[in-house]
Amino acid sequence: MMDAAELAALLSDLSRRLENIVRDGRVAELVLAPPRVRVDLAADGEAPMLTDWLPWYTPRAGAVRVWSPPSLGEQVTVLSPGGHLAAGRVLPALFSDDAPAPASEASRVLVQHGDGALFSYDAESHALQVTLPVGGKASVDAPDGITLTGDVAIEGGLTVSKDAEFAKKVVAAEDVQAAGVSLVRHPHNTTSPGAPTAPPTPNAEA
Repeated sequence: MMDAAELAALLSDLSRRLENIVRDGRVAELVLAPPRVRVDLAADGEAPMLTDWLPWYTPRAGAVRVWSPPSLGEQVTVLSPGGHLAAGRVLPALFSDDAPAPASEASRVLVQHGDGALFSYDAESHALQVTLPVGGKASVDAPDGITLTGDVAIEGGLTVSKDAEFAKKVVAAEDVQAAGVSLVRHPHNTTSPGAPTAPPTPNAEA
């Protein structure tokens, strides 16, 4: 039978382990290989209380894998089976004053990156938005081709490295050039009256 001191020690250990089953904190350190973080469990203003290196949960880690490491300072939850922090797993993430929610619409799904890149879909307005910061580039590799259904507006230059086919008419507000020859302003070599029109020649102003 336990004496009072042993019982007090047991209750203290059980209390500590119960408290450690679910703990909130902030990511204090991060390594990417292997993917691990150390979490500071201390309250604001208190001395740091760092966990061991712990893995974090990801949405998928099988045939489909998602890679999105937590960031330093991100508010997370440490789940520790049996209250043993050394066996904890880190569950991202909780919004905070330092990192508030980037949207407030119930119909919107949004992913925002630290550099300003944004991926958003609003089911109410049926609007898909992809925004990249200055210097951002997008690449799509589809060996069997891409099909777009609907009108397409391009606000910028267009470069095509291979042949282009158009099933309907092509309308140009200014000009069309081919091999240095302007469709609108190309000259022809002088021919005698009644002779067939000579082929167009390149125009320096084209």
